[in-house]
Amino acid sequence: MAKKRLQANPWGDRIVRSGKLEAREFLANEGNWRVHPMMQQESVAHLLRLVGFVQSVIVNLRTSPEWGRDQNVETLVDGHLRVSLALKRGEDTLVPVNYVDLTPEEEKLILALLDPTAMMAGTDREKLAELVEAMPQDFRELTASVHEELGSVKRTVTFDTKARCRVIVDCTDEAQQDTLVRKLAAEGYTCRAD
Repeated sequence: MAKKRLQANPWGDRIVRSGKLEAREFLANEGNWRVHPMMQQESVAHLLRLVGFVQSVIVNLRTSPEWGRDQNVETLVDGHLRVSLALKRGEDTLVPVNYVDLTPEEEKLILALLDPTAMMAGTDREKLAELVEAMPQDFRELTASVHEELGSVKRTVTFDTKARCRVIVDCTDEAQQDTLVRKLAAEGYTCRAD
């Protein structure tokens, strides 16, 4: 039997409406695989205190009959940490929300890939340094601690089933890193610089 392919509207807008909900009204997604270390929780909470919400959480309406017993059970797809922090502030804390209407397969795809694809972005260190330099001191400290934490945690997402072994090498500078990557690539290793 052939596998069913997702048939989404290419580049279509899947947001069906927007609004605000009290923190107590959200239902966490049973498929949420993200964990939030204390450093991340503190950083996001600090950012929310300094600026407030600038991005909506995402709730799936689940109207398709494919959902079976979960049909019409509005469920969080993205923003679990922000909702959790809002709950700590008070159950009536308003949280901005975008509503989407996804099939079970589409929801799984968004859960698995929305955050990891954002994490694949690289860093223009010069632009980041300019941005940080133009911030007030307390903003600079928060930004520095978040970027330091990001630099110390290596995140990889592997989808194939072949066993892989990884080696992380700390280089003294970019020139040494570049030399090592070229040497290993010439020897047949798959490698990249972070």
